[in-house]
Amino acid sequence: MAFGGTVFRNFTLFVFVLVVSLYYTIDVVGLRVLNPLDVTWIRGDPVTHYTGWIFMRDEDFFVFPLTLAKRLGDGTPTAFLDNIPWMALLFKPFSSVLPTDFQYFGLFVFLCAGMQFYFGMRLCRAISDDRLVAVLGGLLFLLSPPFTWRAFGHFSLCAHWPILGTLLYLVRPPPSEESIGRYWPLVALCAAAAGLHPYIAAMVLAISWLVILRAMRDLGIGSSRVAGLKLAGSCLLATVVVMALMGLLFVPGHVSSSTGWGYHSMNLLALVDPQAYASLALPRQATGGGQYEGYNYLGLGVILLLAGAIVRRLVVKGDDVRRRLDPVICGLIVVGCLAFAASTKITFGPYTLVDLDIPKGLAEILGSFRASGRFFWPAYYLILLAILALALRPPVGWGWRLFVGAMVVVQFLDTASLRGAVHAQWADYRYESPLVDPVWERLPRHERRLSLLPHVLCDPDNTPGTELSPAFTLYAYRNGMSIDSFRAGRTNKRVRHHACGGAPPWKRDGLRDDTAYVLSPHMIGEIVALARKGKLGDKHCAEADQFILCSSSWDRPPGVAADLQGRDAIGATSQGMDLVRAFGRGVEKSAPYGRFGLAARGALAREGVPEQFLMGVPLGASVPGGTLRVPPAFDAE
Repeated sequence: MAFGGTVFRNFTLFVFVLVVSLYYTIDVVGLRVLNPLDVTWIRGDPVTHYTGWIFMRDEDFFVFPLTLAKRLGDGTPTAFLDNIPWMALLFKPFSSVLPTDFQYFGLFVFLCAGMQFYFGMRLCRAISDDRLVAVLGGLLFLLSPPFTWRAFGHFSLCAHWPILGTLLYLVRPPPSEESIGRYWPLVALCAAAAGLHPYIAAMVLAISWLVILRAMRDLGIGSSRVAGLKLAGSCLLATVVVMALMGLLFVPGHVSSSTGWGYHSMNLLALVDPQAYASLALPRQATGGGQYEGYNYLGLGVILLLAGAIVRRLVVKGDDVRRRLDPVICGLIVVGCLAFAASTKITFGPYTLVDLDIPKGLAEILGSFRASGRFFWPAYYLILLAILALALRPPVGWGWRLFVGAMVVVQFLDTASLRGAVHAQWADYRYESPLVDPVWERLPRHERRLSLLPHVLCDPDNTPGTELSPAFTLYAYRNGMSIDSFRAGRTNKRVRHHACGGAPPWKRDGLRDDTAYVLSPHMIGEIVALARKGKLGDKHCAEADQFILCSSSWDRPPGVAADLQGRDAIGATSQGMDLVRAFGRGVEKSAPYGRFGLAARGALAREGVPEQFLMGVPLGASVPGGTLRVPPAFDAE
């Protein structure tokens, strides 16, 4: 009977977690993202992630690294495109039977929501014997704003559950259950995190070591210390091996490196700052431009729960929180996470308190984790757990249960603006390919490679189709072509030098026979120069769907179309983009723009500026330093 009751309770819990997680996923990202056969919502950063999946799915399964995509550049580990390697490897064996348009990002958000809720409940059950308040506490973990915010497009970073799973081992067990052996699941958590995202892996490994350190200190037995060191080494080995298999380590030319340390940091007011998402009561704080990555808002429900728990502690006696949470280790985690998240430029609202200069070499190393504001997540969840430990300390009567439930409702309402903003991000967009000219259908019969000039690493503002458009990556994938220009989450100097350094091969040797080139308008002059030197090969360069295409598929004589020759289309350069923005805003703007070109006209047309106004500014019109203004009838403001 007891066994049957346990099975029933476990099944009921499973169904409950499933239903709550499904509701959360639909509420946050919507049915379109959850539908694995719908890819029309994909834009922004998910374009990069989806690119990593589709170009990896048709490769041989036994390759090194496991996420290698040979048709991206000269062969790229797609783990660098944040395609959630474990999910990609899960579906890769079924690629031949899966539809061409298949994505797993909504399913991953659903999985993360379920794991977030489950581990949140497990954490609460570790500090309270009351099942109902443990469920309410689990809902607060699920509703945590930093978790919800990642669904804006960084889906791999929705995997907060390995962090929660690791923190679970930080809660002190009963003395009878304390042994080094109970901590071995940390190795599996480290391996899981390493195949999800480098940031998650780094946080889980660091917490695991601190958990093992606490256990070794508390057990205080020589043999346990040796076992603890073996366990710590196993966690490191699991992390390194999995990251290497995924291609995140030891792959020449692709070692993670970046710049920008100190920009994507956490403001010291982050815990009470709802940022752009309206709270029921708390105002938005003035913070730095890149500090959205340090979004760690507690939520009004949690803040009020803390206030109520403090009052209750003064009135009602109960268990000491320190019996469950080690103040030294927990304090070390909070301080360490805060120091790394705040970076070397510590800010309090609009004020900079500290701005330390660090050696360039150290800055480049730290730049591998330049979004430092994310590293507060372990401390965030530890603070939430400490608040719940204070609030859920026995005795817990029905009056207090109702209060905790009311705070969950307040938290749900207080974060409604955030969930609504994420939902609208995907609900209000539908991708339609801009490539409708018949020439695109003929192109794969003549060329097997697609090159976008300039490369997205060199000049992302002017890359044809923009760096976050799926137009050309989808086109290349669906037609079995390679593509050399794509956005990756991490690159290094070697990769950038190969793409951007010195004279590119097409300038030196001419256009390749097996490659079609899509050009930014400001490069027309360089193509005309190549034509004069006889280096176009059999390619004709002409406009197709507002893009400039050099290809053998035009069925026209080699050369540059007459309507492109002589055009100084500087509208696509950085100065030209300033001109576009000036027109689009409808404000006065003075600068030496050069000449009004095709890209400026096309960009304005896409922004809704009427054609009669555009026709009034002739192509090639020189604006050496004058003032430009959209007429009042077309003023965008």
